[in-house]
Amino acid sequence: MKLSKAQYQAVVDAAETQLLPLDKLDLSTKLQARSQSPDVQGVAALAQSIHESGLLQNLLVVRAPKGRAEVCAGGRRWSALKLLASQGRIAQNYPVAVRVVPDDAALMISLSENIFREALHPADEFLAFQKLIAQGRSVEDVAAAFSVTPLVVKRRMKLAEVSPNLLQLFRAGEIGLDCLMVLASVDDHARQEQVWAQAPEWQRRPEALRRLLSQGEISGNDPVAQFVGVAAYAQAGGPLRKDLFSNEDEVSLLDGALLEKLAAEKLQSVAQQLRSVPTV
Repeated sequence: MKLSKAQYQAVVDAAETQLLPLDKLDLSTKLQARSQSPDVQGVAALAQSIHESGLLQNLLVVRAPKGRAEVCAGGRRWSALKLLASQGRIAQNYPVAVRVVPDDAALMISLSENIFREALHPADEFLAFQKLIAQGRSVEDVAAAFSVTPLVVKRRMKLAEVSPNLLQLFRAGEIGLDCLMVLASVDDHARQEQVWAQAPEWQRRPEALRRLLSQGEISGNDPVAQFVGVAAYAQAGGPLRKDLFSNEDEVSLLDGALLEKLAAEKLQSVAQQLRSVPTV
């Protein structure tokens, strides 16, 4: 029996949604419509997207013996998750959002998904999350709905705010996700575009772009910044830039003149305190 698009969507919508450990999920050899092995490079790229932005589209599974489940639709996503687990980037028992569908409809659902459902481009995922927040949902609510962390939602929001011209290049495959994340670390569209346009092709790598973007900025780990204190600098009205895509959550100070002024004032205060100490 061939399912119509409406029938397919009705079955999927009615399916029970659960979180199942990744190590309890197996790829079905009988219920997958795709018979060829997934492209290795494509799976690696998908794994990177999932690691940075979370899994937006649930896997479709059927029940299997001994508390396991077999994936009948979403084989590439399953392969990408398994790759991340093998690399130690997620836990072996990472909770995966799945929909449990009836056994007798599984193969038709698998086939129908490949016919009816077009995979979302990551850029569309970013914009979809942006729309959800714009509708008044909190970051925490969106994170809970899609089984991702609030940080993942914030990162998607940040990527959605990248220059539309650069997002278009990302859609066309001319900018990689790793480079887009670096460009998204600053809010100024003109600066994002300028850095990308001026960087030679051989220099269009995350670390090189990060150096170009941070020119003129002062790291929060700089000795002067540590002496003044990032909190004191911010309290004085100093602008900061936080990199959501850095594991260290790095902070850059953008007003060097203000930092120098605060450092001089603190040094003067320390000097006065030392002068007031009675000599023996």
